Amino acid sequence: MTYYSCEKCGQMIDLSAFEGQPRRQDCPVCEETTLWTPEFEGEGVSF
Repeated sequence: MTYYSCEKCGQMIDLSAFEGQPRRQDCPVCEETTLWTPEFEGEGVSF
């Protein structure tokens, strides 16, 4: 799994289908489309 963080608020989500690529995605916290950047990869990570 690859976890990404929102550049505005730091919210983290799993976007495994887009591994290693920055991308734009709707942020549930900011309630707008923001840039998400890869943070780390791992298995069995829980928040």
